[in-house]
Amino acid sequence: MNRSFCEQCLKKQQRIDQLTEENARLKRALNYRQRRANEGFFGCATPSSKFPIKANAAQEREEKKRGAKPGHPGAGRKAFQESEADRVVDVHGVPLGRIGEQIGIEPGSLVQLLHRVAHLLADVPPKLVQRYRGSPVKHADETGWRTRGKNGYAWLFATDKLSLFQFKKTRSGKGAQAVLGQRRRPGVLVVDRYAGYNKTPGKIQYC
Repeated sequence: MNRSFCEQCLKKQQRIDQLTEENARLKRALNYRQRRANEGFFGCATPSSKFPIKANAAQEREEKKRGAKPGHPGAGRKAFQESEADRVVDVHGVPLGRIGEQIGIEPGSLVQLLHRVAHLLADVPPKLVQRYRGSPVKHADETGWRTRGKNGYAWLFATDKLSLFQFKKTRSGKGAQAVLGQRRRPGVLVVDRYAGYNKTPGKIQYC
């Protein structure tokens, strides 16, 4: 049976098929964009730190009340009672003139005496540093330290029998090198993750 061929109808059908395919493609792209906006770039594998922020997140944070409810006990540092201490030591600064009066020495003479003692003990610190460097296990650490209102750092270099203190204005790694030295040391140095210790040669154990 012969049927008349309609070229115009064929073109219309082809156009319909083309639009239908394009519409389906656009829907897939839209769904992908929406899923990516909700779940993140990697979909369900997106880490929580990379989750997209909702548009109303800022408003929700403002509406949410911060802090604990009224009457809730705080979780901060508790006050320490003197009766709970194993030992209480009172340290009072005494002027040099007062010390001179107590022992019957003029302040000027007392200063000269202290300089004399310092001169006699001048070679002791280097010997202690050498003993520290030769220890099989040694520790090093630093912390903030204020002197007369100015910021600085206190360094501790210790073994099981020796403790050395160094006071510097900076936390530079040169502070550690001054005690640990430039040559490879024996034993193990136990430190935290501060990078200033990495410039010193030798084996390091992180704690």
